[in-house]
Amino acid sequence: MFYSCLGARNQTGIQGTDVNLTCTNKTWSEIFFVIWNITLHHRECTISLKDDGQSRNTCGGNWALLNTSSGEPYLLIPNISPHDEGLYECQVAYKEGTHSVNISLILLVSPRVSAWLKWQGSKRVAVCVAEKGKPAASVHWRISGNLTTPQTKLQELPGGFYTVRSVLELPEDTAEENVTCVVNHPSWEEEHTIRAVHLRCECIDLLY
Repeated sequence: MFYSCLGARNQTGIQGTDVNLTCTNKTWSEIFFVIWNITLHHRECTISLKDDGQSRNTCGGNWALLNTSSGEPYLLIPNISPHDEGLYECQVAYKEGTHSVNISLILLVSPRVSAWLKWQGSKRVAVCVAEKGKPAASVHWRISGNLTTPQTKLQELPGGFYTVRSVLELPEDTAEENVTCVVNHPSWEEEHTIRAVHLRCECIDLLY
């Protein structure tokens, strides 16, 4: 009996890490060929391998079709960067049928985080910035007392990057060591915290 199956999913990769894309749990004892048709923002290319060892790679670079220790094929994308984002279509032919999977590879880029205190007129405020993350980071404050609502602004940058800036007005009796910015991002397993403990003079402020 001959089977045909089509699936689709998203897969994320953190910038600078290696990504393994898999589309079947079949091994080469059952597979006739594997073909990856890849559509990126700037080009299209193909990587394929047959059970007789014939291979084709128009993608170049260090991309390669490899096997796990048990013989299951996967596509290795080393040191992932924005150039590797796109659609990866895998086609596998094996003894019982065919299997196709469309994988959208999405890049995650950790933001650079900084926080500081400054005077805004006669008011003291805390500023927290998560710069050039992909996607946008989530920013909030951890502090006790009666506070005003933070003013948070999102700036979209070229290439799908984002900068998030949060400004919080502080009561006069707030101790500097108790002002903590909390940032969450999909590229991190845990939240990142940073204390805003230094007064800074900002002569040019483009985002606020």
